[in-house]
Amino acid sequence: MDFQKSQRTLVGTMPLWWQTAFKMWEVAMAAPQVIAHRTARMAAAGHTPNARDQREFSRMGQEKLEAFSQSWTAMATQMAAFNMQFATLATQQWFSAWTALPRLMFAGTPAQMAKAQETLLRSMASSFSSAGNKQLSDSFSRIASKGLAPVHKTATANVRRLRGF
Repeated sequence: MDFQKSQRTLVGTMPLWWQTAFKMWEVAMAAPQVIAHRTARMAAAGHTPNARDQREFSRMGQEKLEAFSQSWTAMATQMAAFNMQFATLATQQWFSAWTALPRLMFAGTPAQMAKAQETLLRSMASSFSSAGNKQLSDSFSRIASKGLAPVHKTATANVRRLRGF
């Protein structure tokens, strides 16, 4: 098994936040290599770059625009999905509290009131459960991951492509 395939397998088993952090690290390693290569080419080309250099220099700006526009689009799409998820979660929490509240209002004895308070607090606590928090956390990691993907793809592809120059 080659190194890149084993690396992808390892990354695929990580939690989403770790995958995103790993990809950010890869971008942080790739970007300086690409910048150094292109800066050296610019310095070597001087005032009269050849056709190959001109294509590479114009590609620099174009690929940045494409990667970042794809990134913003992916994050906006993921954010819209997150907003729907968040609205659903908020509505569930609201209904959970309101279904337990009438018991508290109509409690006749201190024991019934204590039981109603316990029910209300349990319903509120369960609506703020770790599952809901994980769901929100995963949503944020998906937004970051989707936004990073086009930038990661471009930066790492440039490192591989420019090694041949």
